[in-house]
Amino acid sequence: IDYDLGRALNFDNPVMIEMFCSHGAQPRGEHLHQAVWRRRPPRTVAALLDAGAPIDARDEHDLTALQIAELWREDALVALLRARGAAETAAPEVGPTLLDEMLSLAVQGGHLGTVQRLIAAGARIDGNHEGENEPLRQACWRGRVEVVRELLWHGAATSFHDGGSAIGAALHGSRHCQNPEGGPTMALTEEIRVLPYARTVRLLLNAGAELPERLGENGPRTVNVLAELGVDPPPS
Repeated sequence: IDYDLGRALNFDNPVMIEMFCSHGAQPRGEHLHQAVWRRRPPRTVAALLDAGAPIDARDEHDLTALQIAELWREDALVALLRARGAAETAAPEVGPTLLDEMLSLAVQGGHLGTVQRLIAAGARIDGNHEGENEPLRQACWRGRVEVVRELLWHGAATSFHDGGSAIGAALHGSRHCQNPEGGPTMALTEEIRVLPYARTVRLLLNAGAELPERLGENGPRTVNVLAELGVDPPPS
């Protein structure tokens, strides 16, 4: 049930979290941190605290839930945690690695204003090149149109170090990302909102992004997926 609780926190669904907590889930510090890093509403954080989540536990960055909420400038969460007795301690300096991780999370959540603030603070537009969390990849896969526009405006690379591409990420998301925050779910492919992906692909094409021939090594031809989205391929 602890795994289920962690998976549920990938989604903005307070009722689901309350259900797990009322049926025996025992939230750990990592669940509380996950909730605050993903900017879940006070109702969700309160449910975790009520079920025993340790309020002053520290995460891998040596941050408490209160410090994380302060970094996000989530005033309602800050007020809740203080009211519940969270210890007041100064947060450490935010270095490049943490800035990059915050940018990735802000992109995943579609928080455009935070994305702009983090870029201005020095977050690397193309991430740290050590995984598959390039901000543009995440934005495209989740159909975050305005975030994609912002990243492109700042010069984000549309091809990735592992050979993937921004257009490939968007087209893959249009078939597999049923929920922009949580990714795949039990929903049907037909339930995915394809309009954001169509808009995303048009933005990328207008920016000169390369169109891969296929989605993956043996996947469908990208021109066929473009047709599903109602997007005209670029002239050959």
